[in-house]
Amino acid sequence: MNSLTKLSMFLMTLSFCLTALGKDLGVMGQSFPVIEESLIDFMQKNMSEKLFSQKKEELKEALFDLASKPSPVEGIGTAHEYRSFLFDPSLRVKEDILNEKGSVIVKAGTLVNPLKKIHLSSSLLFLDGDNAAQIEWARKLEGSFKWILVRGRPIELEAQERRPIYFDQSGTYSRHFQIKNVPARITQQGNVLLVEEIALDAEGVEL
Repeated sequence: MNSLTKLSMFLMTLSFCLTALGKDLGVMGQSFPVIEESLIDFMQKNMSEKLFSQKKEELKEALFDLASKPSPVEGIGTAHEYRSFLFDPSLRVKEDILNEKGSVIVKAGTLVNPLKKIHLSSSLLFLDGDNAAQIEWARKLEGSFKWILVRGRPIELEAQERRPIYFDQSGTYSRHFQIKNVPARITQQGNVLLVEEIALDAEGVEL
């Protein structure tokens, strides 16, 4: 997949990035009928099934705990003053981009800005889910926003707020957008993104 396609897909499908957390995918396998088995074989089989079932439940609980309380993103602080900057998502294409007929539509080396072709359906909010002031501030914002946590309990907050909540695993997106403090708001401004780090008081009011 070429670089333009990757970035375009990222900008257009961020809402589908983190929705698999905590989901039990089940166990798939093939079973065979046993025509005849000794008492020892029967006991060994049942013991193995019980141990497997126990391990499966333990693994499921561990995965749920991990999804419920992911490790906080390192290096992200709390905003104590307003900071803003423009983020240009333009990138230089490393290889020719071809259409379905094999003709070159974008030559390698061309500087491409995907925001010239698409518009974000929702703006982005990066939040500390353990900070009540930040959650209160996010609730009051007008417009369409996707909530992305850098700290907190996404599953619990999703149930509380009755809206999709995402988590920035390993800080992938906060690093990409050069976010140092939260809450941070990202909105599209023409062909660039406006990144804002916003200081709040204890009641969730912007300072």
